Amino acid sequence: MNLHFAIFSLYLLFSPLPDKVDSIFISKIYQAALKSMIGYEGLKQLTDVAPGRLAGSENSYKAIEFTANYMKELSFDTVFTIPCYVVHWDPGTKCEGKILCNDQIIRVSILPLGGSISTPNTGIMAPILPVENIEKLKLISNEQVKGKIVFFTESFSESDFNPFHAYGKLATTRMYGPDLAAQKGAIAAIIRSISPSIDTFPHTGITKFVSGKKIPAFAISTSDAQIIEQLLAEKQNLKMFLYTDAREVGQKTSYNVVGEIRGSVEPQKIITVGGHLDSWYNSPGVHDDGAGCMHAIEAIYLLKKLGYKPRYTLRAVMFMDEEQYQAGGKAYAQYVKQKGEKSIFAIESDTGGDLPLTITIDSDEKTYTLISSFAKFLSHYDITIQKGYGGVDIFPLKELGTPLAGIRTNPHRYFERQHSAKDGFETVHKREFQLGSALIASLIYLVDKNF
Repeated sequence: MNLHFAIFSLYLLFSPLPDKVDSIFISKIYQAALKSMIGYEGLKQLTDVAPGRLAGSENSYKAIEFTANYMKELSFDTVFTIPCYVVHWDPGTKCEGKILCNDQIIRVSILPLGGSISTPNTGIMAPILPVENIEKLKLISNEQVKGKIVFFTESFSESDFNPFHAYGKLATTRMYGPDLAAQKGAIAAIIRSISPSIDTFPHTGITKFVSGKKIPAFAISTSDAQIIEQLLAEKQNLKMFLYTDAREVGQKTSYNVVGEIRGSVEPQKIITVGGHLDSWYNSPGVHDDGAGCMHAIEAIYLLKKLGYKPRYTLRAVMFMDEEQYQAGGKAYAQYVKQKGEKSIFAIESDTGGDLPLTITIDSDEKTYTLISSFAKFLSHYDITIQKGYGGVDIFPLKELGTPLAGIRTNPHRYFERQHSAKDGFETVHKREFQLGSALIASLIYLVDKNF
């Protein structure tokens, strides 16, 4: 046997093949993530320092400062902000709801929906008109609606296996139901909180008055919604008193927060990973979406800690204003376009810090086929890859030709907490949260090596 051929044969026998090298490195990512405290502790600090980070609020600016400083402390190569212009809606300082049933007064837990206007200083009192959803309201005459408080009663589907599907059906009513009620002459609107739980915590969210006519609009807790429904079923003589001092303040300058590890070969090409920094005023905003922000920061940090030198620039983006008008995502895409950067891939984490299950891909077929091939490295960690939505904040990058990816976690507890005071740090399972950081770091690594 030729000596050179023998040496080459031994090299092939004992040298790690490319797939094996990648598998080994991804194993190291998972091991490092499970021992790390960077994302977990950062999430606690963020939500302690700045709960209720609605765009334009004082706490949103605290969150901007905190995440910028956090990435600087972790020695990101560059940390900077990108301005965006947000509508500052103020939920006010007082919200009150009471049911008046004959001589009985029953206080209920309500909160204004984002975009609601205030009631008069003396509040409003009117009969309740129950209606299931927008489609049912369309069938009711304006005369029947005029002067009433429209109460949307549709509840979260118990039979829909995917809670995100159930949420999507109800979110349409929350977003556009109060506007339709206003057009038909209602003086206020209430929606049953979009949650599978029966509790006293209102779950708020955005409502949009596209017609231009605005009325006070509220979310009521599921428990209190049941009380009203029961009294209405008994044909009790019901009226409701409502008060809020919510108002739109005007436009403000806010910021996306960006941290980078510069690429070693083609730094002008960007892999973006992010979550949204804002959260609803009544919520610590842990799973929605402090978790996504810390996933992004920690994923890039893990690669840096492991000594990985990326070909492309890795960029963590904390997007502002996802919850209302998505100003941050639009401003980021415009920034990329104006700078002439090449956005080669974008990942968003906005389904909470629970156990990651799936990567969803929004791309052309060629890219999807490539990403699908990563399953051989990730199936060991119980991760599947399928076609689907990337995310609200990264969606504007699609117009620039950027392939998008979303991280989907176990969905079955998400809507018990979303947009409510229940979305606190005590609901985070550290191991599941860290597995999210590991998955995103692994996906970044595979994209960086194969694109």
